Amino acid sequence: MRLLLVLRGYKDYQECAFDRPHPEALRSFKQTFGNRSFMRKPGQEDGMDLENVRVHVIIEGRVQGVLFRHHTQEVASRLGLKGWVKNRPDGNVEAIFEGNPEKVNQIIRWCHQGPSQAKVTKVRQMWEDYRGEFNDFSVSY
Repeated sequence: MRLLLVLRGYKDYQECAFDRPHPEALRSFKQTFGNRSFMRKPGQEDGMDLENVRVHVIIEGRVQGVLFRHHTQEVASRLGLKGWVKNRPDGNVEAIFEGNPEKVNQIIRWCHQGPSQAKVTKVRQMWEDYRGEFNDFSVSY
């Protein structure tokens, strides 16, 4: 019998196709979930969606007035992700991404760079339980 390691609703990063997770994403994941783990048998129904993930990010730096939201929407839509992106009053950009773990990891890596005019200094990530509440990816105002 094979058991899969599940960290608060997400498969172990190797099991969910994070072959080479971005170091900051992995660090944030470990800070959020620590060494807490739950074991389950493959196929066990427990109400968790193990095919999709959700991450809430805040991108800091020179990220407003450089088309960051527009480019984020383009990249997220191209990757098939759902969620939203918006400017924050503090000058940062905030987004929620939901979808395939590989694709979410790709957009997180992209957020560390952003469009050519952006100067990203930090990307904060808060991993949350997948909710599936979005139909597409939009820019919120």
